Amino acid sequence: MKQAKFLQYICAIAVFALATQAGAWGATVYWQGTSTDIANPANWTSNPTLPQSTDDVVIDTGHFATAWPTFGVTYTINSLTIGSGASVTLATGTLTVTGTATNNGTLTIGDATLGAGTFTLDSVSITGTGTSGTLTGPGTITTLNATTGATLNGGAGLAVTDAISGSPDLTLSGNVTLSGAVGTISNPGTLTLNGNLTSTRDIDIAAAGRLGTGDYNLSAANITELGAGAVLDASGQTAAGRTVTFSGSMTLVACGFTPVAGTTVTSSGSGTLTSAGNNVGNFEKTTTGTLA
Repeated sequence: MKQAKFLQYICAIAVFALATQAGAWGATVYWQGTSTDIANPANWTSNPTLPQSTDDVVIDTGHFATAWPTFGVTYTINSLTIGSGASVTLATGTLTVTGTATNNGTLTIGDATLGAGTFTLDSVSITGTGTSGTLTGPGTITTLNATTGATLNGGAGLAVTDAISGSPDLTLSGNVTLSGAVGTISNPGTLTLNGNLTSTRDIDIAAAGRLGTGDYNLSAANITELGAGAVLDASGQTAAGRTVTFSGSMTLVACGFTPVAGTTVTSSGSGTLTSAGNNVGNFEKTTTGTLA
């Protein structure tokens, strides 16, 4: 009898230890919602518990029931994967992803904040529907697939506080503000604007990389073409009064800038425009900027 109780005691300790370790290590939790309510444990495969801060959350069509989730509270998870065809809405609050947030579906951000160590976008759409939506870091936003592209739609207002790096074919539309370094637009990457783009940091265009302004304004701290074949294409700026503005410096390589008559290149600070064989169109020194 004593031996049996002892064995039961040992088994109980073992089960408790395994449960504790599983919680510490985290698990993969899938969305299986019949409503949009993320606070309902029945909508998660972790039922009867909600996803924990150490869990990897996957929202995909394979486990989809009848409704996609809407986040409206402050929440922390280890990683987030939005599968192709899946949809996630951040209405309000803050969703913190300590690891990687991967979006292969549709992510809609209202007056909410999504923070992650690294963002991975591939042939996807992130749409801002509020006035103060934010993607924040400390990570970078990386497009891994330069052939299919991705879209950041600022809507009424979407702020991106970290870098866009890699070789993106990335389309920015609506009102998008980049508060962190945009990073390098690499070969064969293309950055296409379908709305005004403001960066408080730097934009680098690598050899054979291309930034197309469309008929919109572009503003950054420093705009630098890093090698032959890099192109800043402002030929789409057909409306009067369109600007390409820098506060630090703007460096162009040969044939790396295609403005039109309506484009004004502006130094909003004491920046220097260095041009190597380019027709720079109209250059306006608003303060002490120089043309080299």
